[in-house]
Amino acid sequence: SPLLTGQADEFVRHQPLFWHLQKSRPIVAMRSEQWSLVADPAFPLSQNNMFQENWIPEIRNGTYTNFRLFDLSADPGQKNDVSDAHPEVFQRLQSQLLEINSSIMADGIVW
Repeated sequence: SPLLTGQADEFVRHQPLFWHLQKSRPIVAMRSEQWSLVADPAFPLSQNNMFQENWIPEIRNGTYTNFRLFDLSADPGQKNDVSDAHPEVFQRLQSQLLEINSSIMADGIVW
């Protein structure tokens, strides 16, 4: 409540925000501290609104490509990939994103 009413001095997130939206590109994104990591699917899927059940194995077992890292404190519009300038952050967040994704897919036993 203090955060919502403007009475909190600072908010510290203790875990990253993660989302996966099948028809978007990038398909997966994660926000941790001032960093945003995004990636595209390394598997072919349509971007229309009609979900097809035959996609499920591809989604569950799929991997990602074209990872990009953004520093939202300096670049809120996510225009400049800073992966090369911050390789340790990039590797840490990429590993974390893949771990979260694997956990989510493993929990989704029945679609």
